[in-house]
Amino acid sequence: MIAVQPYIDTVRKVDLDGQRYVDTHHQLILTETEIKSRDYRFALENVFDISYRPVREEVGLLYLHTNQGVFTYRIATPPDQFIVACKKVIGC
Repeated sequence: MIAVQPYIDTVRKVDLDGQRYVDTHHQLILTETEIKSRDYRFALENVFDISYRPVREEVGLLYLHTNQGVFTYRIATPPDQFIVACKKVIGC
């Protein structure tokens, strides 16, 4: 494992009392060969770029540009170290 970036996923729950939104916390994990999230695994040769855009003071969006499209992750901690490590490994 080279670097880890926590991210937040929001899930809509519907029950007898109505609907509510629940935040779940996960991690993007950068290894020597791939980037793993809860739902996906991206081989590094299929990752073209990674970028970040702050949305509010405490939340931003991390974009992972791959051969399957752009995947967006909502984050609440600065991704600077993860981006630097990722760009060093993928060479962009």
